[in-house]
Amino acid sequence: MRRIMDGLSSYSKPPRADAVPLDVRDRLTSTHDLVAYAARNQGMTVEVDVPDDLPPILGERSEMMQILINLATNAIEAMESGGRLQLRVRLDPPAVVIEVEDSGPGIPPEKMAAIWEPFHTTKPEGTGLGLSIVRGLVDKRPGATIGVRSVPGAGATFTLRMPAQAGPESS
Repeated sequence: MRRIMDGLSSYSKPPRADAVPLDVRDRLTSTHDLVAYAARNQGMTVEVDVPDDLPPILGERSEMMQILINLATNAIEAMESGGRLQLRVRLDPPAVVIEVEDSGPGIPPEKMAAIWEPFHTTKPEGTGLGLSIVRGLVDKRPGATIGVRSVPGAGATFTLRMPAQAGPESS
């Protein structure tokens, strides 16, 4: 219930947040730690692939975690039982690219545009807010983008592009 209320609150009136340099490895490791138990209980594996020499990205800690947790949780819920969730990062100057890929059923082309809409869900117990919250948080970060590609029957990959930052990293 708290998760639903927090999601509604974030969607209706996002709090003002100060952006700071963030260590992408730290954010993905935290995401892994938070979703690994649920994934394991459903017979899934979670893999993290982050190069050592990544520059930090500019963002707000809790917002970045909400984006990553929502994407990872959505992927886990899309795979009914068994499967693989991959959290990958690569540098594509001037951006850091984060990919959240699942081996689930994929998204049919006719439903692709609707996944970003508030309250759109294909799950019996879903709220339909996760991806709309992700889109809202990404859209408010200058230079950040989110996209998805999917082949029905072969999973989905959500791609988050964040501008790489120069300067010291913060966790």
